[in-house]
Amino acid sequence: MDTSTSGSSTSSNSTNSTWSHSASTTESISSSEINPSSESRGEGPETGENSSGDVDTMDDTDCRGLSAIKGEVWLELAADKETLNGIECLDGDLYVLGTVGDLSGLENLKIILGDLNFANEGPLINAEGLTSLKRIGGLLQVGIYSGLEDFSGMENLESIGLGLYIWTGLKSVNGLQGVHHIEGSIFIGAEGVEGVPSFVSTKGLGGLKELGGSLRIYGTSIASLEGFEQIGKISGLLSLVDNQFLPTCIAKSLAEKTSPEEVKIKGNLADECGA
Repeated sequence: MDTSTSGSSTSSNSTNSTWSHSASTTESISSSEINPSSESRGEGPETGENSSGDVDTMDDTDCRGLSAIKGEVWLELAADKETLNGIECLDGDLYVLGTVGDLSGLENLKIILGDLNFANEGPLINAEGLTSLKRIGGLLQVGIYSGLEDFSGMENLESIGLGLYIWTGLKSVNGLQGVHHIEGSIFIGAEGVEGVPSFVSTKGLGGLKELGGSLRIYGTSIASLEGFEQIGKISGLLSLVDNQFLPTCIAKSLAEKTSPEEVKIKGNLADECGA
């Protein structure tokens, strides 16, 4: 496999079947070179001036004031982690792939403006090393080949932009207790495609107060919806399908509480609420 500079690489056959991407070279940039793109990411207003005439900077929505690099970063080998050594902000997507065994060396990373994707086939089982990460502007996604079991190590994460997508492997969302806002949707499994029978608990989302999109959970082994107690409204679809240990009455209770635009509840555990 040909590899370009600084851990940004072209795709191998295994990664190509999981993520579609266009390879690009990751380049170091200074904070003065980074301009927020509210049009492309919806990240808020442009920089203004405060009453003292000083320039205001936006918290957690761009890389200004932080050591940063721009572009896609692909971690396939341990040596690729050097790309993010000392970096506080990534203006792009991060892909964790291949045989990376841990995320040591990424302790300074505070913001990822793009997606954080896990599709590692190696020994990585948690996110230890991402201890300073506070915001993901795009998706937090666990792909079909990942060996990740939970998000331990990401306890300081506060918000996720486009959504949380879990396609396979994960056992729980432990480590996301600090997340209070998800602008997009939560997908765990894909109805008609593949469930996540290893997944047993949503408790790690106990800090979540705002969900801007849908909640879809398909083909898991959860027995409760613990973790969603603080959500008062689901703006999109609530879909709870084929979770064989989830009592139907619990699923219906969440629907009544959150008033989603559309509800789909079927194939869960039959109980006094019906099948």
